[in-house]
Amino acid sequence: MVDYELPALSTLPPDIWGGEIVGAFGAFDAEVEAPRGLQALRSWRAALAGRWYAPARVVCIGSSTTAGVGATALDRRYVNKLGDLLHARYNPAGVAGGVHVAGVDSGWTTSGTVGTNGLGLGLQSVTLAIGATMSRTVNPCDRITVLFEQGPGAGQFTVAIDGGGATTVTPDTTGSAGRHDGTWTSSALTLGSHSVVITAVGACVISGAYFHIGDYAAGVQVYQSGKSGAVANDFTGGSIPTRVAQLGAGLAVVMLASNDYSTGVDPAVTGANITTLCTNIKAAAYPPPSIALDGTYRRLDTTAPAYPWRAYLDVMQEIAANDPANIAFSDLSSHFPASSSADHWNLIDTDLTHPTDRGHAHLADAAEQALRAPRHAAMRIHTPTRTAPDELTGLLSWWDASSLSLANNDPVSSWAPRAGAETAPLTQSGTNRPTFLTNQINGLPAVSFAAASSQSLDTGAWTASYPVPITIAAVVQIGLNGATPQNLWTGRNGVYCYAGTTPTILQVGAGAAGELNSRESPDLAWHVIVVVYNGSSSRIYWDSRSLTTRGTTGTGASAQMPGTRMATNSGNTANYLNGMFRHYAVFNRALASAEAAGLVAYMAHEHDLEVA
Repeated sequence: MVDYELPALSTLPPDIWGGEIVGAFGAFDAEVEAPRGLQALRSWRAALAGRWYAPARVVCIGSSTTAGVGATALDRRYVNKLGDLLHARYNPAGVAGGVHVAGVDSGWTTSGTVGTNGLGLGLQSVTLAIGATMSRTVNPCDRITVLFEQGPGAGQFTVAIDGGGATTVTPDTTGSAGRHDGTWTSSALTLGSHSVVITAVGACVISGAYFHIGDYAAGVQVYQSGKSGAVANDFTGGSIPTRVAQLGAGLAVVMLASNDYSTGVDPAVTGANITTLCTNIKAAAYPPPSIALDGTYRRLDTTAPAYPWRAYLDVMQEIAANDPANIAFSDLSSHFPASSSADHWNLIDTDLTHPTDRGHAHLADAAEQALRAPRHAAMRIHTPTRTAPDELTGLLSWWDASSLSLANNDPVSSWAPRAGAETAPLTQSGTNRPTFLTNQINGLPAVSFAAASSQSLDTGAWTASYPVPITIAAVVQIGLNGATPQNLWTGRNGVYCYAGTTPTILQVGAGAAGELNSRESPDLAWHVIVVVYNGSSSRIYWDSRSLTTRGTTGTGASAQMPGTRMATNSGNTANYLNGMFRHYAVFNRALASAEAAGLVAYMAHEHDLEVA
């Protein structure tokens, strides 16, 4: 286990930081990350090295997304798309690569008494009573492998291909019952469409079949082991590790915790259950496969979670940190939108939980890229103390959208501060009022502004006017408004510390416009922004615990905050915002770097946002 601190960066101007950052991360990769990432995936890479002579197998373990919910066809689910990517990258010439079809997948035709049990890949296998059948046609394939249960009580079954003679398969009935390590493979078939009929001679259990396309003895094979609605505790049994061992898999991809999050399972309990799954896999299989813990996106249908999604990702990262020789963690959540309003590419289905076809493909792309990336977060990363605004001195006002007792789509007439010395609420009337929206980021509400309706909020004059230094922090979503500038916040009537955006940059100033610019543009995503207005020591923190831009802002008579306006200019006449606010906090002093870092960490953690 390694705690690594990046080499210190100098305080050179921002435009020449790049070289130092590259050098610092180069040292980081060389000394820690790359070796550890390589170590965690060494079994997978060793299995790949043999793909010319034997199949390199992958088992994908998870819940409904792994099972393919949300995809319009089996070949569009993330597991199949991951297989397509691995086949294209690694399969030898002439080996297209086949597909695993679980017994419970759609497309099988059954007759007789047919049921399911809770064992095998996906914790679901098909039970066939005597005389029952299951059949399927696949085009193309050139060989068929059937996966089945063995142990005491496992009955015989026959396999007939293309209407030909039936071959009787006799499971091993010794050893433990319900053992998922049985496998039967047909002789070579002409590449093309083939039908298979499995008929129970005795009561038997069929887990599924693999339909080969040139990959019986070479290339990459990917197996699906997902169960809808499952939580991590469901995977602590031995049947999946037994199948992983029988397959000789070089890699197990584990994508769990989404249902734990939605049902309020303590992240520590989830972590213990995932650890048990990993331990069981390593105990059953020799050599043990690499285990890739993939942290997926936060499901958007859970509006009042018992624990933040970030807590589950942190637990998975810690599991990898404690076993760097076998387990790699990859955080895939940042590839997906944090709210339905930001899902402009239609990655998440209307149920706010499962990926669409595009989302499944996007998830597969991210998972495959993570297997090739030099940096796997298989270590503990130091996280600064998370500091809420009301834990810092000098707080004038802090507005939190969660403090509003409104229904979805209600207009916001008055928004009282959650804490601070100045207690005046932000107010507005008529059609200029913004809108309260629920479930906008990490299940939390926000206040939404529409520029076309000149929507804004205003405190009126505070009890005093506060000169710089001033610090302002916010969690905001900045929408698009063509070439028209948009203000996030400001003071009142020509006296202000403001921040606003153009189509290409974030601009801030104290008593004057555009004094300090940062190359950040409206992108419809949520951001944590902290601006310190402090003369020549002014700083902008944009999704970062260390400053991203620094420079000079004004110190004259107009560089004050006599009150505050939100989503407009100081005169409430222009520069209206298309966007949303979750938090907005104003301090009458310059926060120190460590304080700003703690504030950013607090806001990022609450909203499951990535910060540097």
